[in-house]
Amino acid sequence: MDLRNDWHNFLKSQFKAYTFLKKEDYNSLSLDEVSLVYFNWSRLLIQPVKRNVHYSKEFKCPKAIKKRLEKVVQKIQLGQNLIPHQTRSLKNLYFKDPLYFDWGIQHLHLGDTIEADGFVKREKTNALNDYLLYASFTEQDAFLVQIMDHASFNKQELAKIIHRNWPKTIERYKINGFSPSAPIITDKDINYFRKSGASIFIELDDNAVYGPMGGGISTNRTSENTIYQSDFFHFRIDKIKQEISNNIFKYANHVRETVGHIPTEMEFILNIDIKNNFSVYEKNSNINFRFEGF
Repeated sequence: MDLRNDWHNFLKSQFKAYTFLKKEDYNSLSLDEVSLVYFNWSRLLIQPVKRNVHYSKEFKCPKAIKKRLEKVVQKIQLGQNLIPHQTRSLKNLYFKDPLYFDWGIQHLHLGDTIEADGFVKREKTNALNDYLLYASFTEQDAFLVQIMDHASFNKQELAKIIHRNWPKTIERYKINGFSPSAPIITDKDINYFRKSGASIFIELDDNAVYGPMGGGISTNRTSENTIYQSDFFHFRIDKIKQEISNNIFKYANHVRETVGHIPTEMEFILNIDIKNNFSVYEKNSNINFRFEGF
């Protein structure tokens, strides 16, 4: 019984849905790294669900790209696939997005032609392609922060706009009773800390201080949330394995009562449904054991 191995193979199988990935890249992942790689990479994907769109008071869109923006906004409202507008770096399973990991802000490209690899065309010679839509997403809402260029990833103005317009969406990251520090953190400092794999508090308007609104960056520059998520599932799986091992006679008796005999060898395999509910399938008796509360 190797439930962790079953879990890691399941995660590898999830990559198959994304045709822009190379099979050799995810098939070559070691069992020790696949969980962290999968959760770090998949959390960057904007899920295709219908969302209400909200514009910040500061939002400005250059006239030259207004139609491009309207098309992307329509996709957001209709719940269509937004991955073509995300960074091409998603083709790299080890890609790390410090802006998202730090502040929970996504950036979308506004090109209108999808190329063979599944991402929108971005001619570097066309100045219009330097515009990005910076936005924050929840399951039901899309908060359009601002249109800025590629050099704006570290600008604290992005976080300040969210604080001014939708403070409740980041309320849980606010550090109450904490006084602003000196010297003042600059945008250049933000870039330095992110590259160093450090999460820091930032001071926004009204002396409001916030921790990392995207969950934070670890020392190897992956998402802090990725580590928690990977550990959480490993803990669940290990707990199920321990339950079966400690009560093997109970499960053997259930098999005998159900099929009339105990197989010479019982082989337990982990199953995961679309809601991440776990069950364990005993292969030789064709019995599925559900584990709720694990």
